[in-house]
Amino acid sequence: MSSAKDSLDDVGGGEATLHSSFYALPGEILCIIFQKVAEDVYYNCDTIPSLTAKNAEDNLIEGQRTLCALSLTCRRFYVIVQPILYRTIVFPPCYPDKHQLLLRSITQAPSTAQHVTQLIFFEGLLSGPEVTMPADSESDDTYPRDHTNLIKLLRFLPQLRQFWYVPFEDQSAAHSGRNDYHPYTDMGMRPRSYPLFFTFMAAVNRTNEPGLFDWLNGRLEDIYLHGFLESAFMVFLGMILALPTLHTLRLSHWPSFSLFPGVSRAWNASNVRRLFLSCRANDIDDIPEILTAVKALEVLHLEVDASISTFYGQFVNLQDLFQSESWSSAGPRPVLDALAQHHKTLKDLRIVGPHPMGSLANLDLSPFENLAVIDLPDCLLFDSLTTIHDLIPRLPSALGILTVDISSASALTCIMMGHLASHADYFPSLKKVALTNRGDRTLQLVGQDTPSQLEVELAIAEKKFADHAVVYEYPDRLKCRVQQWVRMEIRVISSRRVGRINPGVFDDA
Repeated sequence: MSSAKDSLDDVGGGEATLHSSFYALPGEILCIIFQKVAEDVYYNCDTIPSLTAKNAEDNLIEGQRTLCALSLTCRRFYVIVQPILYRTIVFPPCYPDKHQLLLRSITQAPSTAQHVTQLIFFEGLLSGPEVTMPADSESDDTYPRDHTNLIKLLRFLPQLRQFWYVPFEDQSAAHSGRNDYHPYTDMGMRPRSYPLFFTFMAAVNRTNEPGLFDWLNGRLEDIYLHGFLESAFMVFLGMILALPTLHTLRLSHWPSFSLFPGVSRAWNASNVRRLFLSCRANDIDDIPEILTAVKALEVLHLEVDASISTFYGQFVNLQDLFQSESWSSAGPRPVLDALAQHHKTLKDLRIVGPHPMGSLANLDLSPFENLAVIDLPDCLLFDSLTTIHDLIPRLPSALGILTVDISSASALTCIMMGHLASHADYFPSLKKVALTNRGDRTLQLVGQDTPSQLEVELAIAEKKFADHAVVYEYPDRLKCRVQQWVRMEIRVISSRRVGRINPGVFDDA
């Protein structure tokens, strides 16, 4: 398989280097190989996209030439590749001519349209996706042409299962050169706008758009939406939550629900099972309402955006997420209370965000009977006062994969993982433990721990996990940092032997 894949990559470069025996493979095998190539080409991961104008198309269309070249190699390959090639359609930003060409191709080839299952629509935030509608005009010319093309395209894709509406920021077009400008937290910087797409979709019903209505209510399974400061977005979000076939909702930077008191939010019994939320400080109070609207949640990925401040210039962190009304550790935690109703169904929990000062430890995840995948910052699991005997009862018995994002106190996290390795038999399904350092925070020692002890802790933990058939991973940077500390420690000991002491040798620069 790997050699075949390498050969396919060569085709994309313009030279057909396929081995002659490759052409003799059965069609079923060729289909599997080509689908593998397609998986590498298209953006099918579970994270909320964070794309710029520069890399938007590169991330999604890279390698597509390989499949196109294969389809032109011979008629047999063409028949196999075409359904895979058009399985995902990317609507690139600001190319109306490409949009028109794509529309013609789809409308003139209904068989091709039948193969499309994923549509990804890009639009630049600072130049759209909204356009100012003059008060004296109702012409379609006042709307973005991209939006009218998108609506037309949706009418011709009967098998569409996944629809991602992905705005992205082009920092080169920042308003007045301001680096901190963001179109949703600084709405005063732009005129009031009219979002055609959400207004149109919020009004779809069986009478005016029977095709789109059937698509929404009978086939759509996965949708990604970026919030807009318009009531039409709230109406459409309510429609989405009520769709019978929708199982995955990806939502980022939505406007605070409190801004729309007149919009009904009678949300309940949603069939959504997988939630991917990216929020700001203004959105946090809405999360419990979304969690409550879902009746059987299986996956929750929650990202707290540290790069975007509130209207008052305050930055959000995990403390705001779990203690929205109180800064004390005893404060109310509505997000956790809303999540608790899914204690029988939740299988995957991931929370990413800036670490607060201090700790929010003592999250009790033991009530979640089927929670197998956990990805959390260390400050939500333990602190310097937590023992391994405190931590183990708070972890779910079904734990299979544990990922811990380390804070600056890297030694504490490594040592706690070493203790966990000694008690891995408490979790019979445990397969992997990993440490990450997403924020690229400074790694340092804490307390009385020495570099040599930390290096030993890493080695012991790795061996103990291996004895239980558990994979243990940690960042190369952490290992290099520990080795650097050990070298410093050796130099300090040598200096002390000759009477020279450098008390700040372990301080981070």
